[in-house]
Amino acid sequence: MESRTEDRMNVMDQARSNWAALPLRRTALAGELEEIFVRHYIKGVLAGRDAIAEYFRGNRASALAES
Repeated sequence: MESRTEDRMNVMDQARSNWAALPLRRTALAGELEEIFVRHYIKGVLAGRDAIAEYFRGNRASALAES
């Protein structure tokens, strides 16, 4: 399983790739906007993954408690 750091780096690569596809990158504030986009993209993806994992851990725990 990937470490949290490796996972974060992979998500950062995805974010930068997605940023490159946006027309905003040609604006005067492109560098600043890119950093904001990447930071929030990473937070969102990792928070979503954590929420999904927590959901399944909770369901597994309740299923084990019922059996």
